[in-house]
Parts: sequence; C-alpha cells; structure tokens
Amino acid sequence: MARWTEGERKLAEIWYAQALGSEKLHTVAHHRYERLNFLVGIPVVVLSAITGTTVFASLGKSIDIAVAVAVGLISLLSSVLAALQTFLRFAEKSEQHRMSAARYRIAAREIEHVLAMSPTGRGDAFSLMEEWRKEFAALAANSPAVPPLKGADKIVFEHYPEGASCAAILTES
Repeated sequence: MARWTEGERKLAEIWYAQALGSEKLHTVAHHRYERLNFLVGIPVVVLSAITGTTVFASLGKSIDIAVAVAVGLISLLSSVLAALQTFLRFAEKSEQHRMSAARYRIAAREIEHVLAMSPTGRGDAFSLMEEWRKEFAALAANSPAVPPLKGADKIVFEHYPEGASCAAILTES
C-alpha cells in the first residue's frame, strides 16, 4: 500500500473539519426552524381552540358586539398564523436540515475512521479523496442553504487543524 503524503493527510483533516462544521451549521438551522415551527404552531392551536370554544358556548345566545369582534379578530389572527406556518414551511425546513446534518456526520465519521488507521492501512489516497470529493459535492448540491446564523464562522472553523489552509496544503505536496 502506498503511504499517504503529508498534504493528503492534511487535506483529509480539513475535509473532516468541514464535514463537522457543516453538520453543526445544519443542526443549528434544524433547531432554529423547529423552534419557529413551535412558536407559530402552538399559538395557532391555542387561538383556534379559544375561537371554537367561544363560538360553541355562544350558540343560541345573544353576545355582546365586543365579544363577537374579539372572537373574529382572534380567528383572523389564527388564520394568518396558520397561513404563515404553511407558507414558510418551518417543519419541512427543520427536517431537511436535520437530514443534512446527519449526512455530514456520516461523511465526517468515514474520514475520521480512515484517519484513525495506520498510514499504510488507509488504502489508496487518490481513490478515497475522489470518493469523498464526490460525496461532498452531492451533499452540497442536495442540502438546503443554511440561513445566516450568529457565530457561524466560529462554528465552521472550531474543528480545523492548527494553521489549516487548503492553499498551503496544495503548495506543500
């Protein structure tokens, strides 16, 4: 078996760090959309229940105009929130980011597994790198865009090897 060059090892470490960073970004996005789904969805349920209960309780009774207007406004607010929840697709976006995070974690584990092996037991670096490159291209193409996140740069770069730079690695090899 051919030994891996230092540049190939460093590039694998960078790809590992990128996979972990992407996993974390998608996990944060998943939690954000999940939280938004609950923040909009729970009021829809509560407001709809209030409206339904009030309308049912007032059947056959004459009600004050202020109560009727309040119930109408609550019903309108509930409808607007439900429409926003449907249009903005928070639950769907949450699930997409959760799945992308899982796929990036799988990719990171594959690289981590290879890097944990002895350099002579890793297999052909070129073949593995080509496989990983294709895998990352597919992940990038099939993953939803991560929304702007506070501290995203810190999330992405916290796993990078000390002084890691693709340009530096490519010139060393």
